[in-house]
Amino acid sequence: RVEKLADGKPLPEAGFWSSLCLVREGGFEEALALLSSISDQTSRQVLDPPLYAGIISHRLGKPQEALKWLSEANRIDGNCPLVTWQIGVSLMVSGGDSGLAMRALQRAMGPRGLPLWKSNPARMWVEAFPEGKSYLRRAAGKTGKEVPCPLLGSDINVLIRQGSLALAQACYKQEKFQEAADLYGKLLETSPPTVLLLRGYGLSLARSGQHDPAYKQLRLAHEQESPKDPITAGYLALCGAMGKPINPEDKPKNIAWALKLLASYP
Repeated sequence: RVEKLADGKPLPEAGFWSSLCLVREGGFEEALALLSSISDQTSRQVLDPPLYAGIISHRLGKPQEALKWLSEANRIDGNCPLVTWQIGVSLMVSGGDSGLAMRALQRAMGPRGLPLWKSNPARMWVEAFPEGKSYLRRAAGKTGKEVPCPLLGSDINVLIRQGSLALAQACYKQEKFQEAADLYGKLLETSPPTVLLLRGYGLSLARSGQHDPAYKQLRLAHEQESPKDPITAGYLALCGAMGKPINPEDKPKNIAWALKLLASYP
């Protein structure tokens, strides 16, 4: 039961928790409308409604709308790592400013960001949110337990992996290829070798001039791609031609192979 004010509107805090119940039941649009109303009721002074409105908008495939809400959340508290994490992820999905995304994600993934609570996720729901401006912090502070969030889940490692992937993509767009390669390499140590990771790692290595290790990653990515991406094939050919062969006499064969691969694309 949601307690209501005299005008029929729900009490802001009760309405916020009701919006999470709607999310759990799949009512994303209804939850978004309720969060918008709550944000107006609180004069946009409570972090949780705009933050969750941004997260829901992102999940609904509306990254530009998400960023409007997230900028409001950032105004309320720019130190919350979940705010900067979602800003960075949404910027990369929307094709926005990769430099801004990189800086936001570096804060979210830095020593005072999400990894700080890796060993004790329950404390994140208290310490990462501003005192007196967060329903989540109040609830977590009373129970001492993790908030059962239907959007972010309870595994902080998933959020860290998503943030690391977005940061790697942002670094690549900013032509910080070695930083991108390091991030992709670390992700592959703990995540399945998907085409996305293999391709990102291979391209980052290739752009940083490391043709031999890049060839291995791009070959694996190219074999799994369907349909084949001509950019993957192009850099795979480059690495095959530029790599150092075991036997010097194999160099012409490698170049011929690279040209043949390129010739299969318009």
